[in-house]
Amino acid sequence: NPDLFAQRGERNRLATAIQTELVSQLLRIDRGVKESNLSVLRNTLMPSALVEVAFISNPTEEALMQSQDFINRAALGIANGIVAFMNSDSPGV
Repeated sequence: NPDLFAQRGERNRLATAIQTELVSQLLRIDRGVKESNLSVLRNTLMPSALVEVAFISNPTEEALMQSQDFINRAALGIANGIVAFMNSDSPGV
């Protein structure tokens, strides 16, 4: 799909903005941005990103996910990342 390839830079920019804000809010290890051929990303008409905030298989992160403060900070990080992406003046990069 040529549209999917055309969005590659935008998807990366969105994912990077969200990742930056999540790391800032949650103070967790930055595992970076990964690219994958997933339906949830592939079948959209706009830039999209899939966020993995924490891993339930990790006991420490499982406990964090039960904290309302952690959940609120994760939501804030995602929202701030979207806002940063929307306010960015370098589309397509």
